[in-house]
Amino acid sequence: MSTQSYIHTVSKTHHLIRLDQYLKALHPNDSRTHIQSAIKSGHVCVDGQMIASPKFKVLEGHIIEFFEPSKLDTTTWQPQPMPLDILFEDDELCVINKTAHCVMHPGAGTPDHTLANAMLAYHPPAKDLDRAGLIHRLDQNTTGCCIIAKTQLAQQILTHDLSIRIIERTYLALVHGSIELPGHVNAAIGRHRTRRTLMSVSPSGRAACTHYRPIQRYPEHTLLELKLETGRTHQIRVHMKHMNHSIVGDRAYGQQRAPSKIYPSSVREALMNHPYQALHATRISFKHPIHQKTIMVETPPHAPFSTLLEILEPFITSNDEYDQ
Repeated sequence: MSTQSYIHTVSKTHHLIRLDQYLKALHPNDSRTHIQSAIKSGHVCVDGQMIASPKFKVLEGHIIEFFEPSKLDTTTWQPQPMPLDILFEDDELCVINKTAHCVMHPGAGTPDHTLANAMLAYHPPAKDLDRAGLIHRLDQNTTGCCIIAKTQLAQQILTHDLSIRIIERTYLALVHGSIELPGHVNAAIGRHRTRRTLMSVSPSGRAACTHYRPIQRYPEHTLLELKLETGRTHQIRVHMKHMNHSIVGDRAYGQQRAPSKIYPSSVREALMNHPYQALHATRISFKHPIHQKTIMVETPPHAPFSTLLEILEPFITSNDEYDQ
């Protein structure tokens, strides 16, 4: 049985109503009980994040993904052994060091060879968990820390913690231009009006806040540490574009900027030819769902991002104690 999903964009008419009421209005043949159960079991995402509370208030511009519980059957996702770099693991969860070119779970255009398929092979009981235990998402070419639950209880608690923003995710990004001082971007994000697979800053979008701190500066680029106060789809990439400091290699949200001859040709080529966004989830901190102790996991950038930083090292103009 194939996965059946529905995607809705919240209109002005439904602004600020409960999530269960919104889905009931759009799916009148489903009972309220059925819809509430679907929400609580993790079958509904709002702007890419699983929301487990039926009382959650939707806003105009929200993108709602509703995966029908009767049709979302992860046993149709085939176990496929793939190399996994496990940074932390116990009986309840693991933290994976996600590689580039890795999609989180099967979907349109990517039926298999995803992180979910790999988890089904590595941890067969994941077949009984929603989305094989995935708690949050990273873009296909964003690397680094990703939490995966191994039990239903851990998944419920971690999904809730994510929704109330007590899981702290820290990223590194190499951006175009010079940023001298720490700051934040507070700009709402919604679906792009014409390019529907992309997001953009929009007054009618959802509130979004990204905090950033420069930790290394180069003649024409800055290495930033970023923390998400919210977790909107493509948030860092959209906010960096909004600041006119797009991420090196980001062909969806950036624009090719030819480095000047202040860099030698080898460095210019490395900057121009970076194959995807230089964005890495370097650290994640959260309370363990069972014993409530704080778990913090870190991992340095992967190649070619790490290689690019090494190439740029002789050109550092200031350094705020970043340890690669």
